[in-house]
Amino acid sequence: MGNDAPLACLSENNPHVFDYFQQLFAQVTNPPIDPFRERVVMTLACPVGPQKNILIHSETQVNRLWFSNPLLSLNDIELLRSLDGTLTKAGAEVNKTSEVLSWRSRVLDATFGFPRDLSADGPTLGSMLHKALEYVCRMAEEAVCEDGIQLLIISDRSAGPDRIPVPSLLALGAVHQHLLRKQLRMQVGLIVESGEAK
Repeated sequence: MGNDAPLACLSENNPHVFDYFQQLFAQVTNPPIDPFRERVVMTLACPVGPQKNILIHSETQVNRLWFSNPLLSLNDIELLRSLDGTLTKAGAEVNKTSEVLSWRSRVLDATFGFPRDLSADGPTLGSMLHKALEYVCRMAEEAVCEDGIQLLIISDRSAGPDRIPVPSLLALGAVHQHLLRKQLRMQVGLIVESGEAK
């Protein structure tokens, strides 16, 4: 039971970052983690957006956007991209009296330039990736602190022949940890738009 495939760190190929995170044993839960047959106790619904203090009871605690599935459609992503504080109608399930309609979103580019001439004395891909992660974290902090953005969309959509995508798991983890260190994480929702999700 569990995953008995060879470890990604021992692979001679170039495995995805996701391959490094595998369940190594079978966890038996009661009730089973099954949102289809165990609807009473399990759901895939995902609240997205700023989270209020759970110790203070207030009606504003429910002002979050709820999606029925953690995987968003292109229409959902476009809706979230269009949030600019002036939205009057929403396609997702929202409480009509909520502040969700006044939210603003920002797309963070999770790609970095690829130099055509990698020389031995130039920067390595690892150092370029590190700088890209620092840049995305800095942009996320500025968006929350200076511009009051409520939703950050970490996107690798601009990847191409001259731009390398930052692995979405690394980009999301770096931004999440950076905002936690700066005590800003509860003020913003994080969404990943990526072509590599498995």
